[in-house]
Amino acid sequence: MVMTLPEIDEKETIATVRQYFDVRIPRLENIARASIKSVTMDGVHSQHGVGSDDNGMVARIDAKNELRSVAELIEGLGGNESKFMKYRCIDKFTWDQISEKSGYSSSRGYQVIREAFIKFAERAGDEFDLVVYK
Repeated sequence: MVMTLPEIDEKETIATVRQYFDVRIPRLENIARASIKSVTMDGVHSQHGVGSDDNGMVARIDAKNELRSVAELIEGLGGNESKFMKYRCIDKFTWDQISEKSGYSSSRGYQVIREAFIKFAERAGDEFDLVVYK
């Protein structure tokens, strides 16, 4: 007997990913006191004199780690999906700026970003639980 995976609800998955970037990422950036653009491994573990029970520091490190994971997932998409997600979700470019930089029309840009959101959600898997099934 062949098991099939449930079908992805693309519209709802795209909405879920969009909400993740509109709501969750700014919250993480606030907690991390860093933008997703600036998060690197440098300095994450170099805090001195902080006890392991410092909840604020733990939350900051966790937030930076999640931001880093998101940035790595975006980078791993490759091609236009990666480029458009960087432009829209990391650099916060407007669609006019994206069209100017990419040479694509806004409608083609929307199509690429929707495809990128679905691919991002699939690659994020259970870590971020962004895929919505029918």
